[in-house]
Amino acid sequence: MFKNIIRQTITAFCSLIPYNRLQQAAGHKLVVVNYHSLLNSDQDSRINRQPYRTAEEFERDLIFFKRHHHVVDLKTIIEHGTHNQPLPPNSLAITFDDGLAVVYHSIRPIMLKYGVRATIFINPAFIDQAELHYKRKINLIIDLLHREPKHLSVVQTLLKEA
Repeated sequence: MFKNIIRQTITAFCSLIPYNRLQQAAGHKLVVVNYHSLLNSDQDSRINRQPYRTAEEFERDLIFFKRHHHVVDLKTIIEHGTHNQPLPPNSLAITFDDGLAVVYHSIRPIMLKYGVRATIFINPAFIDQAELHYKRKINLIIDLLHREPKHLSVVQTLLKEA
């Protein structure tokens, strides 16, 4: 709750400042924007409650980025860091965490439409769901407890022992 209030306050404050002033204030040569998923695109209903961008909002983001920035890929950033190659003015990189299937199925087509490249960090443990992210495990337990509350006492006992 408190986290959301802070986020909303900062967003409201920043919306009062012209974008080019925010860029100047940051003083960085590179802006990195990180995404994880799109709203309502995950099979996990609890994950879908996160404050993700909708597909339409993501598309508007890409239009804005292309209008105000030079979108660079990881290769350009590595060349800048290792060989001191200059970055284009107003450089921006887009990244995605975990390499979830939604990136390939829902986000990739939007990026192809606008000719935008991104860096996708893939967690090898999540490939073919070999392992689950700990938050997904928690969500599965919560869903089970909602469906079958009789298991709640077992979970409470386990937590007391931990």
